[in-house]
Amino acid sequence: MSLVRPSAVVTLDGQRLTSAEGAVLRVRVRLGMAPAHDQVECFCWPSSKLNSAAPGSSLAVALGDAGNETDVWTGEVSSVRLTADGIVLEGLASTIALSRTFVAQGFLDVSVADVVQLLASAAGVTVEGASGDTSLSAWGVDDSRSAWAHICDLARLVGADVTATAAGALNFVAPSSGPGGALSGAAGALSALAGGGGPPRYGASLLRWSLASRQAAGASSVAAFGAGSEQGSDKWHWILSSPNAAGSGPLRIVAAFRTRDAAGTLADALAAQASRAAGRASVVVVGDPTLRPGTTTQLQDVPSDTAGDRRILAVEHLLDGDGGFLSRLTLELAS
Repeated sequence: MSLVRPSAVVTLDGQRLTSAEGAVLRVRVRLGMAPAHDQVECFCWPSSKLNSAAPGSSLAVALGDAGNETDVWTGEVSSVRLTADGIVLEGLASTIALSRTFVAQGFLDVSVADVVQLLASAAGVTVEGASGDTSLSAWGVDDSRSAWAHICDLARLVGADVTATAAGALNFVAPSSGPGGALSGAAGALSALAGGGGPPRYGASLLRWSLASRQAAGASSVAAFGAGSEQGSDKWHWILSSPNAAGSGPLRIVAAFRTRDAAGTLADALAAQASRAAGRASVVVVGDPTLRPGTTTQLQDVPSDTAGDRRILAVEHLLDGDGGFLSRLTLELAS
């Protein structure tokens, strides 16, 4: 069995430094879904080579075994704090540019994905994935709110996940429900790492877990705006006194949806969201830099009625001298 040494690599304005070279004491990376931007905190010695950092400096963080670190976050320095104990660099993911971009434009008969692509392009943010074939009959983007706020609105309309990639690109995709890798463990298991690049020992990778089941909340029903959705897109549109809604909950009418299919997409997304939220979990595992929000995984060796696929909502990676490299996950049901 070979000895594994967790390590971080911090790249500041193109200068790549390992945690040892940069005198980094602790790294905390928080990954999640919109509306929050992914965050990072790097705690360093006062004499650290990272003391040249300034707000706006480019910053990237990789975590993992020494010599085999994996990129987990890319963005910019948002704040530099100086204390008697050292230097603290705080950063926000590259998607922060969307919160500083304001666009005014109207759209007719355009897909959600096309609007997302345009807003991201205006902010200079790369889009790695943009799914959303739902057509918007009319949609206005006003400059009283940021491009990020409008993207979050669009995500709610189609039930999409908005996340940032490790390279800082934007992902706007439908929730994943496919099978993922397994996190095995048992209550009270001791941490152990396998050598030779193999998987963690049985009963070791899952260190702590807390599972909660709750009654699923009722989802809203959704109706298309206008009578044209009932009589065909070539018919005259008018507001219906009793719209035909998809779903059984409180009625919601979205002016941008003029077809039953579009209204049904939102109704299905709201129902799926409520169903997934009925099972939440918080777990701590041996640090894994490949874990990302929006992907799925499994919990093994936990009570059988709570086992199965789980969707990752948030990841917090923490690397320090006390606990080594740990990842805390917030999970929900995959479907």
